[in-house]
Amino acid sequence: MTSGGNRNPANADRGGRDGRRRVESFTVQACLTWKRSTQRTRLNQITHGWANYFRHAVAKHTFSTLDTFTWRRLTNMLMRRHRWNWTAIRKRFTTPTGTWLPVTAGGTEHRPIVAIPVTRYRWRGTTIPNPWPATDNA
Repeated sequence: MTSGGNRNPANADRGGRDGRRRVESFTVQACLTWKRSTQRTRLNQITHGWANYFRHAVAKHTFSTLDTFTWRRLTNMLMRRHRWNWTAIRKRFTTPTGTWLPVTAGGTEHRPIVAIPVTRYRWRGTTIPNPWPATDNA
């Protein structure tokens, strides 16, 4: 395990709790009066900003967990707002073959953060500065 920076798995777990808290605070009853497209846009901004911050950590599983949590909160919010049951959600957001469609409202869809690549080490090659002075051996 590497030490330092955001490569520590504990940092990704802490970020997962923070991201979960942000999504919970944004999908509470008080936010049900917002326009749906505005709400999805802001939720996408929050989750993608969080994911871009933690993408250098060991966070792929945390991204998946937060994605599932966000999707469940959105569908529960839709069920409360429109008084739908689970059957109505499934009929509205699945294709005839049974694959799930993204949750959309007013042309704005919920974008999954699992699609954000986790990059750990960037190859810098010869762009790393040399601490020693160049010697001319000519």
